[in-house]
Amino acid sequence: MFKNLLVVSTFVLTLIAGSAFAQDEQPSDDPEITYEDLADGALYFGDSFRDWRLRCQKSVSAEDLCQVHQLLAGPNGGTIAQIAFFNLTNAQSTAVAGANVTVPLETALPEGVKFKIDDKPAKAYPFSYCDSIGCHARLGFTAVELKWLQDGAIAKMATVPYRGNREPIVIDISLAGFTAGYKAMVDNNLAN
Repeated sequence: MFKNLLVVSTFVLTLIAGSAFAQDEQPSDDPEITYEDLADGALYFGDSFRDWRLRCQKSVSAEDLCQVHQLLAGPNGGTIAQIAFFNLTNAQSTAVAGANVTVPLETALPEGVKFKIDDKPAKAYPFSYCDSIGCHARLGFTAVELKWLQDGAIAKMATVPYRGNREPIVIDISLAGFTAGYKAMVDNNLAN
């Protein structure tokens, strides 16, 4: 496992959280904290792959599991969302990969999340729940869609705000480094 960390302590952005991991903690870039200083269950960043980073959870009883993660900027340039991909190994599912998305509170929940990879057809996903951090949706990707992500340049995610003019907010998701980051995440998680 890669221990060249950029480690955990909570840092606040307009919105951050949500994953299969702890949802009230987010990794930071504090170089003073070492891997040994981390508590069981703490999140930390591993290697970077262009616009993606491995975000892992320390486990004292097993090997650390990771996701490939990206903070997402809104139309005004500030961080307003995040996405974290993980591999699926359930043979009974058509999805081979999943992603957790977190967007700001006051998002119109009935509208869900629309996700589009390059010029491929968009898919809609419902929100699962909201908490004090934001609103969370889980996305599933087939082998074909995962290949689109790996070969793609940009994905777009759209949500609708609950207040105001209710025009969709479209967030660009760079796919630069996604393939290498996803492979590193899968290699790590399958080895554990």
